[in-house]
Amino acid sequence: MFFLWIGGFLIPWIAGICLWKWDKDAIWLTTPVAIAVACVINELGFALDFWSTTLAVNPETLFALPVNIGLYPVVASFSTFALRQHVRSGIVVLVSSLLLTLAEAVGVVLQYVHYEHGWNLGWTFVSYMLAMLIVIGYIRLVSLTSLRHG
Repeated sequence: MFFLWIGGFLIPWIAGICLWKWDKDAIWLTTPVAIAVACVINELGFALDFWSTTLAVNPETLFALPVNIGLYPVVASFSTFALRQHVRSGIVVLVSSLLLTLAEAVGVVLQYVHYEHGWNLGWTFVSYMLAMLIVIGYIRLVSLTSLRHG
């Protein structure tokens, strides 16, 4: 669990501090929704037995806490930053989903994460794409609303 906190929380937030210096708004705007989306998706995945962990954590969903509040919101915040730099949204979704899938693949290879009931890295990639589309949709909605009312 120690390494999960280092790799899933501490290292991402060191990068997040760098992003903070460039674009505070990307973090303020993105982090809450990214954490919410990550928690919902992970809760569903554990509840529906699509994935599990070998670590003795009770409740099992606590296993995902470091990445739910670390890696996922930081990657989503960098995605928001990229969008604000006029990178095409399709590229942002693909790259961020691929990075998150590769990070999870490390957990699978190290046997911290086990897939069940037909779940695999392909479905993981799809779930990250869905999560990023939700976050980007939220960011765009907030941006449009603030333009009209600000």
